[in-house]
This record gives sequence, C-alpha cells and structure tokens, in this order.
Amino acid sequence: MGDQTAADCLIGQYFNKTYNKCFCKNKLLISLECHKSCKTCNGPTKGHCTSCPSRMFVARTEHDGNLCVSNCESVGLYYDKINNLCVGCHPACSSCYGPNNYECLGCAEGML
Repeated sequence: MGDQTAADCLIGQYFNKTYNKCFCKNKLLISLECHKSCKTCNGPTKGHCTSCPSRMFVARTEHDGNLCVSNCESVGLYYDKINNLCVGCHPACSSCYGPNNYECLGCAEGML
C-alpha cells in the first residue's frame, strides 16, 4: 500500500506523518510507534501512554493526556497504589496524598 493521508484513516486509527500511514490504536500493533517516554500507548504522542517504563507512572492529566512521570507530585497528582497510576486531588486541594478533602497537603486557591 502506498502513502496515505489523515483522511484515509478509519475510526480507531491515527495518522503517522513519519511513515505517511494509518496505524491502529492497538498497543500490540503500535508499540514500536509510541512516544519514547511510553512503554505502550494508544497513539503517537507523549500524552497517549497506556503503560510506562519501570519506576515511571501513568499520570492522567486533563490538559496533556496520559503522561509517564517519575513523580506524581511533580504534576500536581498523587500516587494511587491500588491502580498503580497518578490521579488528581480533591478540588479543595492544591496538592495531596489521597483523593479526599482531608488528605490535602495544601489548599486550593480560595479554600482555607
């Protein structure tokens, strides 16, 4: 198959500009196409990580997607041991060690 364009991609695929081809969003098919910070992914950028290299954690961020980070707190999240990923704090917290409003390390702006 020759070169493709983004318009040729089906639902569930993404366009890779390097290869001018459509790839499936399946970690087994695109593991070699993941961003260098991801171990596995569902797309080509650093925000598409589904798993990370050792000593790194998936951080689900609203703005940047699923990133691999070495420290959850560095992106304003906390480490969820049960799910082995970084998740957001309660809205009352600016930083935290758990999901509840009584687990804040600092208060969000306008909170006491």
